[in-house]
Amino acid sequence: MMYRLFIRSFLASCLMFVLSGCVSHDEKPKPPGPTTLSKVYPGDIGKVDQIILLDGSTGGREYVQDKQEIRAFLDRIKDEVLSPDPNQEDRVGFIYGITLQEKEETKLAFTLNSIQGIYYQDNPGFREVVRGLFEKAFNKKFGY
Repeated sequence: MMYRLFIRSFLASCLMFVLSGCVSHDEKPKPPGPTTLSKVYPGDIGKVDQIILLDGSTGGREYVQDKQEIRAFLDRIKDEVLSPDPNQEDRVGFIYGITLQEKEETKLAFTLNSIQGIYYQDNPGFREVVRGLFEKAFNKKFGY
């Protein structure tokens, strides 16, 4: 009887030990240091020939194809320093969604505070240039 109790206790302990090793620790990797749009863009950002703007509040979509307008926009934001947000917890929703394309191929899609799964702190210069493009394209005022 005592032997059976010992075996059961031993097996239960082994099972608990094995199961504790199977626990998932869904920790996000530590975000990289400050960056710019030029650095995260895969390739030459100067080759962008279309920008798709997505209004996150309405789902509206506008296309920017004028090469001068694209160049002016990218020249103003591509070297703005973006600092990772210490809080990398997932978020929901966005106001400004931007997709950069080359020959109808999506090269980079991002929002004001998220690029490639990394969240960034607010950069007022970056935000104001993006807001200006959205207000022109959608012909309406955006609050943030």
